[in-house]
Amino acid sequence: MIIIVIKHFHYFFDVRKYFGKKNSGFAYADVGYNFSLKNKPGKEIYYYQSYKFSGGVYTDVGVGYKMKFIKKSSFLVSAGYSYKKIYDKIETIGPADGIDYSTYNYCLGRIVLKAGVDF
Repeated sequence: MIIIVIKHFHYFFDVRKYFGKKNSGFAYADVGYNFSLKNKPGKEIYYYQSYKFSGGVYTDVGVGYKMKFIKKSSFLVSAGYSYKKIYDKIETIGPADGIDYSTYNYCLGRIVLKAGVDF
């Protein structure tokens, strides 16, 4: 059984520069906006008045290789670095502490490996 949970998605512009003809290397850069779908706290926050996730910048840069295999189709592999930023604003009401306002900035950087088919 496969379960897919989507908590974030992003829209972006992709720019690629190819080097060579048939089988060729390329460099790419993506820039866009990362949207958050989660707007409810998890079980770790018991008392809250308001809770808001908001998106932020999305970038991805890397290099890859394109291999032709059937007429106009190609197989692509690439490696790069991705950076996403999201914000979390929480207003909690504790049983004895009163109201607490917290803002969290999440900066998510990761190495990405991709494979795909271009038709």
